[in-house]
Parts: sequence; structure tokens; C-alpha cells
Amino acid sequence: MKEKYIIPIAIIIAGLLIAIAILISPVIWKETKAPTKENNQNTQKQLTWEEVSKNLRLPDNTDWVRGDLNKAKAIFIEYSDLECPYCKKFHETMLKVLEKYGDKIVWVYRHFPIETLHKKAMIEAIAAECVGKIGGNNAFWSYVDKIFEVTPSNDRLDLTLLPKFAEEVEISKDDFLKCYNQKETKDKIENHIQEALKLGIRGTPFTVLLIGEERIPIPGYVPFENIDNALSQMLK
Repeated sequence: MKEKYIIPIAIIIAGLLIAIAILISPVIWKETKAPTKENNQNTQKQLTWEEVSKNLRLPDNTDWVRGDLNKAKAIFIEYSDLECPYCKKFHETMLKVLEKYGDKIVWVYRHFPIETLHKKAMIEAIAAECVGKIGGNNAFWSYVDKIFEVTPSNDRLDLTLLPKFAEEVEISKDDFLKCYNQKETKDKIENHIQEALKLGIRGTPFTVLLIGEERIPIPGYVPFENIDNALSQMLK
């Protein structure tokens, strides 16, 4: 099954001197209105991204952040599923973006495991959050990098490797298993899921790019070249 939006469009960045386009797919946000006396049939109001994006939580101290929020000119907030093949590809894109742009960007990772597609995604998210809870920000990112590096995606990762990966990022196996077996971090992931749903997200990866006051949706996998071309213009 495809987990991305597939009709490409250009997103125009308002307020810039140059119109910058990223070839990505559109997302339609709809709100069902309750029947009224004037209209006893359900009608649908299409919400703009500007309206929906008001629900976006800005990065805070609960987030896992790559980069310096005080220095960055662009912030990528990604909602991701650790067993999604397109998330795996987009993770590779973002690693290249981070390597090229350094302190100019920040990358924020949030969870949106889609259990109807990937039964293991929630389990892996719990494991990643446990690593972060025990070892901090760097340990979390190293662990997520490892999962995306190793997993074949679509529920084909061997879950018995999760404690081994934790040890590889210098997390005590006993501490990891205590957190992991008791699902101590599941509530945080559930909160991320609810945030994603409020934004109208139904597939992964879904990323919001913050530049100035702009909140630009990037649904689906986007190759490095597209992001690079857009950023090179936006960050001039």
C-alpha cells in the first residue's frame, strides 16, 4: 500500500521575494458539519492549510531535536512511522539535508505509527522513546537512525534486535527492558498521534517546514534534490 499522497503540486512560499516550489502532493483537510435546521444533510467545509496548521505544536523541550533552534533558519517537524518504507527513504533525505545545511536547519522527529499498516511500528516507537528517556537526545537519534538503517520496512524488522540496538547506543539493557516491557513511553507517542490527526495527517511521512511565519506542509517522501533546490533559494 502507498503511504504518501501521489498527486504532485507546487507549494508557493508567500512573503518571499521569489516564488519557491517544492513538487509534492496536496492534502485536503475536511471538517464534517453537523446537521442544522436550515440543512438536514451533512455538508463538508474544506479547511485551508493555514487554518489547520494553527494546531501545530511548535518545538519544545519534550521533542527530539537535531540542530540548534536558536541558530536555525528552517525547521522540519516530521511525523513518521518506523516501519514505513517512504519514511525510511525520507530519513535518508533528511540526513543529507542536515549534512549539507548544518546549523541552518533543525529537524524535529515525532511519532505517527500507523498500526493498521504496521503492527510493529508502535512497538519500535516505544523502544525509541525508552532509549531517549534513558540516554537523552543523541541516544534517541542514534537509535532511530539504526532502526531505519536496518529495517526492511513493512513489519519485517526482527523485534528481538531492539535491546541489542539499545546496547549499541550505550543504553543499559536492564534499564531499556524495564521501560520497554512496561511501555512507559506509550502515552507520549499517543499524544503525537493525536497531534497528527488534528493536522489532518493520514499517511507518513508528513513534514511541516517552518520558515519565518510560514508553515509549509510536505506530505509524503520528497527526494533530497527537491528539498535542496527549495532550501538553496529560501535560505539566501
